[in-house]
Amino acid sequence: MTFFARYKTACYVGIALIGAFAAFFAYDTGMCFGFQDRTVYMEGFGSARHGISLGSNTFYLRKGQTFVTAYDVEIRRGYLHVHLINRNAPFMKGTVMSEWVRTSAKGEFTLPIRESGWYVLMIDDSPDGRGYDLDYTASWRAK
Repeated sequence: MTFFARYKTACYVGIALIGAFAAFFAYDTGMCFGFQDRTVYMEGFGSARHGISLGSNTFYLRKGQTFVTAYDVEIRRGYLHVHLINRNAPFMKGTVMSEWVRTSAKGEFTLPIRESGWYVLMIDDSPDGRGYDLDYTASWRAK
């Protein structure tokens, strides 16, 4: 009989406790970070999207924290739209940040958090009437 088979319940309890501790640590420290590197293209009926996304775009932020979104975008057509939504707010009143990047640029947006709660970050490409064609890298964090 193997160690795992002999102490199966103890192993499951240990794994559950480690998971609970990790979740509590992430909640307690306000851990929030992520990264996207994408190329997006759309013209007429054709479109393509590829790249990588790491981290979560849904997170708990506390009052007093500052949310930072950094970006580096090359725009050939279209726009980059960055918005942060408070999931606790009433319907259609949850957008706390909405920024448009209309030209190739590198920069960051900062937002002081005025209300604790669950937030969703959305980074979208947006057509300008001629479709869109852009490369972007974005990262976000709370401090």
